[in-house]
This record gives sequence, structure tokens and C-alpha cells, in this order.
Amino acid sequence: MGILSVVFQGLIVPKCAIGRKKYPPPLQIILRFAGVNPSDFEQRPLSRAPLPSTPPEPRPDRELATISAWADTAHLQVFTDATASRLGVAAAAVLWESGGRELRSGLRLGDTGSLSILDAEIAGILLAAHLVASVQEDTIVDDVSIYSDSQAAISCINNHSQGASTQLLKATRRAIRMAKKGSGGTVVHLRWCPGHAGIPGNEVADEEATRVAAGLTYPTSLIPQFLAEYRPTTNPTTCKKAMQAVSRTLAEAHWVASDAHAKFAAKFPNISPRHFLAHSHPLSRSKATLLFRLTTGHVQLRQHLFRLQLADSPKCEHCGVESETVTHFLFRCQRYAVQRGEHLASRGPDFLRLAFLLHASCALEPLFDYIKATGRFADLVR
Repeated sequence: MGILSVVFQGLIVPKCAIGRKKYPPPLQIILRFAGVNPSDFEQRPLSRAPLPSTPPEPRPDRELATISAWADTAHLQVFTDATASRLGVAAAAVLWESGGRELRSGLRLGDTGSLSILDAEIAGILLAAHLVASVQEDTIVDDVSIYSDSQAAISCINNHSQGASTQLLKATRRAIRMAKKGSGGTVVHLRWCPGHAGIPGNEVADEEATRVAAGLTYPTSLIPQFLAEYRPTTNPTTCKKAMQAVSRTLAEAHWVASDAHAKFAAKFPNISPRHFLAHSHPLSRSKATLLFRLTTGHVQLRQHLFRLQLADSPKCEHCGVESETVTHFLFRCQRYAVQRGEHLASRGPDFLRLAFLLHASCALEPLFDYIKATGRFADLVR
């Protein structure tokens, strides 16, 4: 179907042959408004994902993986690591041969935020495969163990997971296949070893990655051509995480500048919503709801109900001494003196302070035991 152009109020608007105007899709308008060029992003293939190259394996036990790495007797052992710090993003690999030879390689991949740590870990494995190929040029290699402390990187290479740069993955898989074909056929194992567990090779690779990020360079012969020329397009996964970080920063800045934060900080200093979410994570939904209501004071006690015009008086209906606030219910009402002594006071003076009782992890169980013993909020404390 042909496309015509018509002049509409001084603008040329594309028009379909049947007379309907053709406007760009909304996504293109948004990208143009944001100044984003789609070609800057990595293109994900629309074809079916490749089948896993190895059967899926259960997550290895940390202790067993450490013992296995210490006991490994492979002809070549290559340890890889990556770093993403204020110095930049870098990857490194350290090769140890059973005869005593050692090779090291590393490359600074870019500034902080230019690459995800997952891509950097995969780049380290690519460096390892390149070192193996270098040794195979003058040595018959029987077997190789390539160690990485990133289970996510290994899963991506084996097609069990996604999120890494497509081109980087292709280059790494190609390098591993070439290493397997070298020396007339070499057994290459890609293994996981826990990081910071005292494994010598992993510790050396970690230190090497830090030095490379700080500016240490290696001869071009020790760097794969792909990595030397690698100018990564924006990985959608990395971009998404960066956008989430920016959004989180903006949200926190907006919260700090709001009146609600001023009130919250005055009532509960040094307590942020993020801390509350982490604090209430192990609780059931009903208990987390009650904890939030007690923390904010928006709970079905007489003072709050009176403010909402749902009660005739804010006075406690059990003792009638003072307004029934959260503090009164938890610490002062004589009606619950026995329950308070059994579940709170017996555990120490800290359990009779509101800031401790509502915000200390060890106080959650005594708090809900006390509330359950009083018979209040039975629908939330079961």
C-alpha cells in the first residue's frame, strides 16, 4: 500500500493510500522526546532461545565447592574475577599450569556503570579461555578447569539464564569451543568456586581485577581481539537497573523534602521506610500491618478513633486514667500489667521503650505475644 503526503496546517503528514493519516507509534514519540536513540541499545534476537549446552545442575554447596577447588588436579587451572567500583569496571584471569607456569591477563572494560558486573564476570571467563588457547599453541593440554565465583555468569554461558550482553556471550562461548578443540581435544570444565573463601586462585584473581581497574595493562597478545575492540551497546538489563537506581534516589530525595518525612523523623528518628520493610519482612501480612499501624499511631485505639470521630472520648475505657495511645496500651495501662510483666518487663528495661520494642528484631516475638495475651487486635494476631 503506497504512502501519500498531504499538507496539513503547514506540516507534511504521511497519509495512507486509503486516506488515513499515519502517525509514528507512541513508543517512538516517547524515545524521541527523551532523546534516546534505539540503535544505542543492544538488539535482542526474536528467535527461539538456544537449548542449554549442559543439563541444569542444582546450586552447589559452598563448602563442597571449596573443597573441590582445593583438591583440583587439572593440567590448567584458570581463576577469573571482576570488579565494579569507583575505579571502573574490570575483569581479570590467572592461569596456573601444573608444571608451575603462570599467566595473567586483565582488561579495564569501562567506567563505573558502563557495564554490569554480570557482563564483567563473563568477560573474565572470555579472558580465561583466551589464556588457555595461548598455552595450547606450544603445549599439549589434557584438561582445564575454569573457575568463576559468579553462578549467574556460568548460568548465562550454559543458556540456563539471561541478562548478559548477547554479543559478549557469543564471543565467550566461541572461545570455550575453540579451547575444547585445541591440543587435539581438551576437556574444559567451567566450575563455580565461592568468592572470598580463601581459595588462592580466586584471591589472586580478585586482587588482579582491582589492579587492572586502577590502570594496570597487559600486552595485546593476552587480550582477546573481541574484548580489545569491545564497545558495548547499552545492555537493556543494565539500563533497567540504572533507571531503578535513579528512580530510587529521586524517590528518597522527594521523601526527605516532604512534610511527612519531617513528622516521621521527629517521631521516629533514624528510622526510614526501607528499614521498616527489612524489619517487617519475616512477619506475616497481618502482623506487618499491625506493626505498621502501631508505628504510625493509626491503630484502633481510643485516641485515634476519637480523632476520626468514631469514639466519644479518647480516654482508655479500661482504666480511664489517660488517653489510650500506643504508649499507654503497651506500657502504662493497668489492665494489662500482668501480661506486660510476663512478656515485656521480664526481658529487660529495653522492652519497655517504644523505640526499641517497635524497631528491634528481637522484640517482635515478645511484642506480639503481649498483644495476643491482652486479647486486643485478635483479627491481626493469630
